[in-house]
Amino acid sequence: MMASPPFISVLTPSFNQGRFIRETIKSVLEQGGDDWEHIVVDGGSSDDTVSILKEYPHLTWISEKDKGQADALNKAVKMSSGEVIFWINSDDLLANGAFEAVRQFFANRPDAQIVCGNAVTLDKDGNELARTGPRVLARKLRYPWNGDTSMHQPSIVFRRAVYEFAGPFDITLNCAMDYDFFLRASRQFKFHHKPVDLGLFREYAGTKTGESAAEAFTEVKMCLVRHVQKTGDGSPTWAAIRAYFAEGCVWVNDAVADYRNGRTQAARHLLVRAFFRNPLSLFVYPHLLYRLRQVVGSSGYERLRTRFGSQS
Repeated sequence: MMASPPFISVLTPSFNQGRFIRETIKSVLEQGGDDWEHIVVDGGSSDDTVSILKEYPHLTWISEKDKGQADALNKAVKMSSGEVIFWINSDDLLANGAFEAVRQFFANRPDAQIVCGNAVTLDKDGNELARTGPRVLARKLRYPWNGDTSMHQPSIVFRRAVYEFAGPFDITLNCAMDYDFFLRASRQFKFHHKPVDLGLFREYAGTKTGESAAEAFTEVKMCLVRHVQKTGDGSPTWAAIRAYFAEGCVWVNDAVADYRNGRTQAARHLLVRAFFRNPLSLFVYPHLLYRLRQVVGSSGYERLRTRFGSQS
């Protein structure tokens, strides 16, 4: 008798993440049950990723050159057969009890197609950096510059029908394929919220999230305008203008990150760009003068304070 297909498919795109992928695999194995599969699509890693994959016979995996993360995800979907899809990158983790929480949710809500869990961010050593409840809504995806979307991809779980509607993932995107996919999904499906940990996102130097924020926002702008053009939900020109000015806020955030990582000159350059793009972007932080002191240095701050008469 033919075995029934799994209920859950875990999809893991991978490239040269040998230092983390074992933890990712173990976090899936520890979920328990026998109604799931784990598929890894590796982009031809040159580190020890493949040797680690060979240690786990339960995995379905391939390792071959691809066109990036989105291409790997599309391959993984084609290789999978589960009704519910977890997308967990090779440096992220499944939270304890994630499968059981999702099983219960979809059993109680057979009409639901997407469920969002808490947004939990870890550092490279697995220490928790930040945590927020799920807040993904279709209308918030249309205003990504507000910083209140909390679109935490490892903790968004969706049925296969969502991919059939919103997929495939756009292989021309390097950073924003998740935003693009869920923005398209929002045309048809409601985002449900379950305030539990589902997936844990790792943030550290060298990740696309940490190093390519400006590139990501450029892609987000393109995806947003494309979405508005297709749906007629507002003016594409107005969406582009708002995104253009909002980019200044992104540059201020990047400037502070650069300063914290010792890249003071790069931080100053970004602040100047932000000011000329949108002077109000400097107020993205409530304690602007404190942030300004951080970025320009104490002596530079004192010169500014003396010149403009600030008593802060």
